[in-house]
Amino acid sequence: MLPYEIVGKPHVRALTAESFEPGQQTLGIMSTVAKLEVPRNIAMVLRRGAPLQAYIKAVYETQGALTMVGGNVQIDLGAQGIRLVQSQRQNPAFPTSAHLDIVGELSDDNGVTWEETNVVSVNWQTGVVVLDGSIVPSANKARVFYLPGDGELQIAAEVPSGSDGSSAVFFNTSLRSLHSADQTNRLTAPTLGTAKDVFLAPEFLLTIRVRSNSRIYWGADAENIFNLPVIYTPIRVLDGPMLTRMAEQQLKG
Repeated sequence: MLPYEIVGKPHVRALTAESFEPGQQTLGIMSTVAKLEVPRNIAMVLRRGAPLQAYIKAVYETQGALTMVGGNVQIDLGAQGIRLVQSQRQNPAFPTSAHLDIVGELSDDNGVTWEETNVVSVNWQTGVVVLDGSIVPSANKARVFYLPGDGELQIAAEVPSGSDGSSAVFFNTSLRSLHSADQTNRLTAPTLGTAKDVFLAPEFLLTIRVRSNSRIYWGADAENIFNLPVIYTPIRVLDGPMLTRMAEQQLKG
């Protein structure tokens, strides 16, 4: 007898960046930058080979006096050891505030509040970014959201707290490969590398992990893109501990 019963029709749901809450990143160490807890009375199934779209931005915030050039703010990300990635998505020409790969913001109150500004130019090789300073004439702080090219990204499932800490990784790639891939082409688009469909019981965690020296920003300002179709099935839990053990055994393979 199964430790649960299905009480509703399974349906496909797209997980997006907004589906996840921020995690706690440790720079340079594989750590969770975003997480989603499977709702109670829901079984979530990750489909084998499911298509994945992911463009995850990091943030750099200036320290000290801004570098002004012709009334604009110049930020040398390359000098900070940051490697930018330019995706293959269609983007408007600079200057623009609608570029999908890079976003600039200025503050005149030392970072208490921020206002988006046009990105005037980007040197993708050297990492020099120029922001329109006229939008916030008295700016004293700037930040840039960018697609990082250093480190790795994983998608993993974890059992609820209080268990033995089992987890399974379903996707693992470099951030540079992920962000530079043509994610609209089915031949080059990333997919979940699972050998079979994966069953996640209520309260299991789906996590996005990163090992990078870039600080990932999981919030609306970054305009992160994440899209992963999963199957949601309403269930009634009959034996919670048994259901957790069953799902955990599946994770272990």
